[in-house]
Amino acid sequence: MDRCSQPRSAPRRTPTLVRPSCRRPHDPAVLNGWGVSKHNWDISASIQHELVPRVSLSAGWYRRSYGNQTTIDDLNTSQSSYDGPFCITAPVDANLPGGGGYPVCGLYDIKPTANLLSIQNVRTLADNFGGITDVFNGIDIGVNARLRGGTLVQGGIGAVTRHLDTCNAPLESATRGITALAFAAATSTVDNPQKQFCDQTFPFRPDVKVFASHPLPWDVIISGMHQFSSGVQNPLQPSIVADWAVPNATIAAALGRSLASGATKTVRLIEPGTVYSTSFGGEPESADLRASKRFRFNRYTFRVDADLYNAFNSNWPFTLNTGVLELDDDIGMAAADERSSGQVLQDRRAVRLLNRRIEA
Repeated sequence: MDRCSQPRSAPRRTPTLVRPSCRRPHDPAVLNGWGVSKHNWDISASIQHELVPRVSLSAGWYRRSYGNQTTIDDLNTSQSSYDGPFCITAPVDANLPGGGGYPVCGLYDIKPTANLLSIQNVRTLADNFGGITDVFNGIDIGVNARLRGGTLVQGGIGAVTRHLDTCNAPLESATRGITALAFAAATSTVDNPQKQFCDQTFPFRPDVKVFASHPLPWDVIISGMHQFSSGVQNPLQPSIVADWAVPNATIAAALGRSLASGATKTVRLIEPGTVYSTSFGGEPESADLRASKRFRFNRYTFRVDADLYNAFNSNWPFTLNTGVLELDDDIGMAAADERSSGQVLQDRRAVRLLNRRIEA
């Protein structure tokens, strides 16, 4: 029996993004023809102008857009194979917008009869269903100053915004026949009509960097860089999304029946890119210092660097696990704040003899 055609209730192999033992057919249009491969277009423009002698200003704009994304179409199901829409009520929790307790609507669940159908997934072009929009726009503004005595000062600000519209082929955390890996938390599919937060526009969130260096006697150069980051969008800046594993009892009260599969349904309570945590765990900034010394021996020059990373010992998390809100069985409300740091800025440390460069 073709494992791709197993009923949903049949035992599954070890879940992978693409099961090696199961061939998932591709639409021939994805594999053959001109201009069908995934691609991106990059457009940029920049200018530079001297403000005063040895001081210049530069500014740039760039745009990147992606095309020919693919999606999964289960040929044995369609949007009519799902029940909904229905609404649930977000838990009451001070960490949610307005303290929680608001309706979360537009949810669907596959019908029990459709849940038993065999899985016949085909990967095809999202353009067949209206396409996916994924566009980045960014700006960079910088100043470069070469002052007297060999002092160099550079600084700038950069910011990016992103528009992601997957309403024609929504990203789903649970897709028939596919269990996403950690690096692929969602899969584009066209069968489930649930389109929660499918059209997202992440705001400009600027990063500011300043660098300076100055030569000292005895061939010593000191330098430092300070960076203040507000992040461009999740996951580069902690963006709180609050995924809630809604228990079957809560779903049944709203849907009128139990879930067709599983004991919970994951529902996102906060739209990505709307709530940020800029101070959780520390200020979003860091400073690095360096001292360099050159040594000359005949025709060779050696350079030794001593670096002090994260001089102010900032513990800012540049990723944040805001993952899952769990219900307290006793009080029936969301548990207290479950945010935790994902990746935290490396702690302060000195590195000596980091570089031993030989210059002929």
